[in-house]
Amino acid sequence: DDTILVAGLNVYPGDVEEKALQHPAIRDAVAFKVKDAMAGERVALQYVSNTVLTDLQVRDWCREHLAPHQVPHLIFAVDQIPRLPNGKINRRKLAAPLEETAARELNYG
Repeated sequence: DDTILVAGLNVYPGDVEEKALQHPAIRDAVAFKVKDAMAGERVALQYVSNTVLTDLQVRDWCREHLAPHQVPHLIFAVDQIPRLPNGKINRRKLAAPLEETAARELNYG
């Protein structure tokens, strides 16, 4: 299930992606869940842009167009969204490196 549960509220990745893609400089986007100690899960967003955007610019855009619990907590500009041969996105695979980093920080930080 791709639904993201942020502090008990459902966030659907497609809703976040739809609003991100309405930004004039964003040409591809994927939203996915990452674990969060306070909220249970948070929204993460990877995007491909035609121009250089700061995380703050993307977050501000999302704040204007989404409910507070839908706004991405983590935002990453990437050159390309990795897709499976059938064109789909493996959201769990996108979240795995972030969760591994968080686990290392908790164990060693």
